[in-house]
Amino acid sequence: MSDREKKIAEIRKSLDAATPGPWVYDDIYDDIYADKTDVIVCYTVGPEDGLLIANAPEWLGFLLNELERVNRERDKLIEGLHNYMKELDRRYQKAHRNYDIDCDHHQLGMAEAYEVAERRLRDILKEIGVNVE
Repeated sequence: MSDREKKIAEIRKSLDAATPGPWVYDDIYDDIYADKTDVIVCYTVGPEDGLLIANAPEWLGFLLNELERVNRERDKLIEGLHNYMKELDRRYQKAHRNYDIDCDHHQLGMAEAYEVAERRLRDILKEIGVNVE
Protein backbone atom coordinates (compact mmCIF):
# COMPACT_ATOMS: atom_id res chain seq x y z
CA MET A 1 0.00 0.00 0.00
CA SER A 2 1.44 3.37 -1.03
CA ASP A 3 1.72 6.33 1.36
CA ARG A 4 -1.17 7.95 -0.51
CA GLU A 5 -3.37 4.87 -0.07
CA LYS A 6 -2.42 4.66 3.62
CA LYS A 7 -3.38 8.31 4.15
CA ILE A 8 -6.73 7.83 2.39
CA ALA A 9 -7.43 4.70 4.48
CA GLU A 10 -6.50 6.62 7.65
CA ILE A 11 -8.90 9.45 6.75
CA ARG A 12 -11.72 7.04 5.92
CA LYS A 13 -11.17 5.06 9.15
CA SER A 14 -11.29 8.26 11.24
CA LEU A 15 -14.36 9.48 9.39
CA ASP A 16 -16.14 6.15 9.94
CA ALA A 17 -15.25 6.20 13.66
CA ALA A 18 -16.44 9.78 14.23
CA THR A 19 -19.70 10.63 16.00
CA PRO A 20 -22.49 10.02 13.48
CA GLY A 21 -23.80 13.17 11.84
CA PRO A 22 -24.99 15.39 10.56
CA TRP A 23 -23.17 17.80 12.81
CA VAL A 24 -24.61 21.22 13.52
CA TYR A 25 -22.87 24.40 14.58
CA ASP A 26 -24.71 26.25 17.36
CA ASP A 27 -23.67 29.89 17.16
CA ILE A 28 -25.31 30.73 20.49
CA TYR A 29 -23.29 28.25 22.54
CA ASP A 30 -20.38 28.14 20.07
CA ASP A 31 -20.37 24.36 19.98
CA ILE A 32 -20.94 21.58 17.49
CA TYR A 33 -23.36 18.79 18.25
CA ALA A 34 -24.62 15.68 16.50
CA ASP A 35 -28.06 16.49 15.19
CA LYS A 36 -29.60 13.06 15.85
CA THR A 37 -28.22 12.49 19.35
CA ASP A 38 -27.57 16.02 20.65
CA VAL A 39 -24.09 14.83 21.69
CA ILE A 40 -21.67 17.75 21.78
CA VAL A 41 -18.84 16.94 19.40
CA CYS A 42 -16.65 19.92 20.32
CA TYR A 43 -16.51 23.53 21.40
CA THR A 44 -15.27 26.00 18.81
CA VAL A 45 -13.86 29.49 18.75
CA GLY A 46 -16.23 31.17 16.35
CA PRO A 47 -18.52 30.67 13.37
CA GLU A 48 -15.70 30.36 10.82
CA ASP A 49 -14.21 27.33 12.57
CA GLY A 50 -17.61 26.06 13.63
CA LEU A 51 -19.02 25.87 10.12
CA LEU A 52 -15.89 24.17 8.82
CA ILE A 53 -15.74 21.60 11.62
CA ALA A 54 -19.49 20.91 11.51
CA ASN A 55 -19.33 20.24 7.76
CA ALA A 56 -16.02 18.36 7.79
CA PRO A 57 -17.50 14.82 7.97
CA GLU A 58 -19.90 15.44 5.10
CA TRP A 59 -17.31 17.27 3.01
CA LEU A 60 -14.59 14.67 3.65
CA GLY A 61 -17.00 11.88 2.74
CA PHE A 62 -17.92 13.70 -0.46
CA LEU A 63 -14.26 14.21 -1.39
CA LEU A 64 -13.35 10.58 -0.67
CA ASN A 65 -16.25 9.39 -2.82
CA GLU A 66 -15.24 11.76 -5.61
CA LEU A 67 -11.66 10.50 -5.38
CA GLU A 68 -12.87 6.92 -5.78
CA ARG A 69 -15.07 7.90 -8.74
CA VAL A 70 -12.24 9.75 -10.47
CA ASN A 71 -9.85 6.85 -9.86
CA ARG A 72 -12.35 4.43 -11.41
CA GLU A 73 -12.71 6.71 -14.44
CA ARG A 74 -8.92 7.01 -14.72
CA ASP A 75 -8.55 3.22 -14.57
CA LYS A 76 -11.13 2.82 -17.35
CA LEU A 77 -9.29 5.38 -19.48
CA ILE A 78 -5.97 3.65 -18.89
CA GLU A 79 -7.51 0.29 -19.80
CA GLY A 80 -8.99 1.85 -22.94
CA LEU A 81 -5.62 3.32 -23.90
CA HIS A 82 -3.92 -0.03 -23.36
CA ASN A 83 -6.55 -1.72 -25.53
CA TYR A 84 -6.08 0.97 -28.17
CA MET A 85 -2.31 0.41 -28.07
CA LYS A 86 -2.86 -3.34 -28.55
CA GLU A 87 -5.13 -2.66 -31.52
CA LEU A 88 -2.59 -0.27 -33.02
CA ASP A 89 0.10 -2.89 -32.54
CA ARG A 90 -2.08 -5.51 -34.23
CA ARG A 91 -2.68 -3.17 -37.16
CA TYR A 92 1.00 -2.29 -37.32
CA GLN A 93 1.96 -5.98 -37.44
CA LYS A 94 -0.53 -6.52 -40.24
CA ALA A 95 0.75 -3.47 -42.12
CA HIS A 96 4.34 -4.61 -41.58
CA ARG A 97 3.53 -8.09 -42.96
CA ASN A 98 1.84 -6.48 -45.96
CA TYR A 99 4.85 -4.21 -46.39
CA ASP A 100 7.17 -7.21 -46.49
CA ILE A 101 4.96 -8.80 -49.16
CA ASP A 102 4.12 -5.72 -51.20
CA CYS A 103 6.41 -2.75 -50.54
CA ASP A 104 4.27 0.05 -51.92
CA HIS A 105 3.95 3.62 -50.67
CA HIS A 106 0.51 3.03 -49.09
CA GLN A 107 1.76 0.32 -46.74
CA LEU A 108 4.80 2.36 -45.75
CA GLY A 109 2.45 5.24 -44.92
CA MET A 110 0.43 2.99 -42.59
CA ALA A 111 3.56 1.92 -40.73
CA GLU A 112 4.69 5.53 -40.35
CA ALA A 113 1.22 6.57 -39.14
CA TYR A 114 1.28 3.78 -36.58
CA GLU A 115 4.65 4.93 -35.24
CA VAL A 116 3.40 8.51 -34.88
CA ALA A 117 0.21 7.33 -33.12
CA GLU A 118 2.17 5.01 -30.84
CA ARG A 119 4.57 7.80 -29.81
CA ARG A 120 1.63 10.12 -29.07
CA LEU A 121 -0.17 7.47 -27.00
CA ARG A 122 2.99 6.74 -25.03
CA ASP A 123 3.31 10.49 -24.34
CA ILE A 124 -0.31 10.63 -23.14
CA LEU A 125 0.17 7.60 -20.89
CA LYS A 126 3.36 9.09 -19.48
CA GLU A 127 1.53 12.38 -18.75
CA ILE A 128 -1.07 10.54 -16.65
CA GLY A 129 1.56 8.51 -14.82
CA VAL A 130 1.36 5.18 -16.63
CA ASN A 131 4.62 3.42 -17.41
CA VAL A 132 4.41 1.54 -20.73
CA GLU A 133 7.28 -0.76 -21.61
